[in-house]
Amino acid sequence: MHRRDLIHALCGLLGLGTLSTHRVRAAAPRQVRLAGMHVAGTAYYDAEAVAGRLRPGQRLTLRRQPENRYDALAIEVLGPEGRKLGYVPRRRNEMPARLMDAGKHLCARAESIERRGSRLDIRVSVYLEDA
Repeated sequence: MHRRDLIHALCGLLGLGTLSTHRVRAAAPRQVRLAGMHVAGTAYYDAEAVAGRLRPGQRLTLRRQPENRYDALAIEVLGPEGRKLGYVPRRRNEMPARLMDAGKHLCARAESIERRGSRLDIRVSVYLEDA
């Protein structure tokens, strides 16, 4: 019996499984869905300009904007190339803003992009990323 086979057999008897020389990939961050919502203010920012590049499932960036003079809990929603699509609605932003202020990493994924009359309706899910 070769030494490698002996080691594998002993590991199996001890319940250690087999030894592997393959690299273990780093686990992807786990995402916990916090909420679903529409993006507020799409008519005032770059949503129309990037609408053709938005796809369901696409990752979007969330960025706190505590200096916002209208809402101290404001969270911007950024699309491709960091272009501003709008905001997390004011009535839904307290919990994600508090998490972000506590150092937690949040992101969004586009769920749907639809035209409703002259308005672009972007629905997103907001996720807490747990490394």
